[in-house]
Amino acid sequence: MLKIGIACIVVIVTLACQQPRQPVSESSLFRDFNLATLVEQVGESQLSGRTGGNSYESQPSLSKARRTYVLEYQLKESGSRFDEAVFVNRLAAKVSQEVRNAGAQIATVRRHDDGYALNYVAGVRKGAIEFKGVRFGRDTYKVSAEIREEVSN
Repeated sequence: MLKIGIACIVVIVTLACQQPRQPVSESSLFRDFNLATLVEQVGESQLSGRTGGNSYESQPSLSKARRTYVLEYQLKESGSRFDEAVFVNRLAAKVSQEVRNAGAQIATVRRHDDGYALNYVAGVRKGAIEFKGVRFGRDTYKVSAEIREEVSN
């Protein structure tokens, strides 16, 4: 009986003294990424009146995190038509610059119909940023993005 009691105490003390596994925190790129700021930096005068926001999801036990953005702008086309391709290309350049400024390395960049997908590595984390811009009707333009990160193996 005494041996069982001592064994139980050893197990309890051992479990109590073990440090829980701490997830690796997000990279500064993930933490500081702000789609609205990047759109503003593109400086497109035909976009105004932004609405929308972002959402955040984290799985600390798996060291994964995701943030999504959906922003809507009013198009003010006076004289010339808003050039979506030029805007998306300028935004891609800003996103790439943001990745490099954060000290991350760009692994791949893919252009798709109305946006880009970019994979990056930031220390022990790997991530992806996907964004696109889509016109709705005559006077609404929606810019959406998703940034994901996880610990690389």
